[in-house]
Amino acid sequence: MRKSTTIILIILLSFPLVSLAASVKNGVLQAYWLPIWKDSVNSPELQLRFFVLSNEGKQQKIINIDSGPVNEAFIKENFRKSTDDFLNFKEGHIEQAGRVSLVDITSTNECDSKIWHAKIIEFEAMKANLKLDEGIVGCNRFPYLITYQLKEGIDTIDLLDQPNVSAKQVGAVNNQHTFVKIKTINPEWLYVAVYDASKKDLIGWPRGYVRKEDLTPVN
Repeated sequence: MRKSTTIILIILLSFPLVSLAASVKNGVLQAYWLPIWKDSVNSPELQLRFFVLSNEGKQQKIINIDSGPVNEAFIKENFRKSTDDFLNFKEGHIEQAGRVSLVDITSTNECDSKIWHAKIIEFEAMKANLKLDEGIVGCNRFPYLITYQLKEGIDTIDLLDQPNVSAKQVGAVNNQHTFVKIKTINPEWLYVAVYDASKKDLIGWPRGYVRKEDLTPVN
C-alpha cells in the first residue's frame, strides 16, 4: 500500500502545479486601451478580457483578466493581426481567438449581472474567425470607448469626408450631440460618429472627420 501511495505522489509531482489548478477555456482574447482622463489628458492603460465560447461557438461569459502589468511585448507575441496602430495610438481594441489557462476565477455582482475576474497563466493563439457580442455585458460594455462633445462656444460643426479643412461636408452636428471616436488619423484629426444609444455598438450617423481641437472629452 505504501509503495502505491509513493508512486501516485511521484506521478502528481511530475506535473506542474499550474496544470492541476488552471481552468482551460476556448474563446477570444481582447486587448483594449482603457481611457484614463485627468485635466483633459488621456493616459490609457492596456487591459485584457476573455470571451469564453462553447465548442459550438456560443458565447458564454466575459472574464476580465487580472494579469498585472500587461505589456506591449505580450500583444505583439500573441496577436496575429497587425498591432501597429493599436500600439502607436493607444486606443481601441483588437481580438485573437485562442485557448487560455486561468486561475483564481472569481465573480462579483454589478449592474444586475455577474462580472468575472481571473489571472492568466498561458495563452495559445488559434486560427478561427469568431464573432463577439459585447452586448451581453451588464455594464461598461465598451470600456475602450472615447466620447467627445463640441467645445464651449461651438454651436455646430461640419463632419468632413476627408481630414482636410477644404474637404466635402457630409453632415452638420450641433452641440446637443455626443461624438464617438472611431479612429485617430493624426495629432490634428479624428474620425468620429454621432453617439446613438439605439445602435448595438453605439456608433450612429453621420460619420466623418473633425479637427481634434474642436472637441472636448466626455469620459
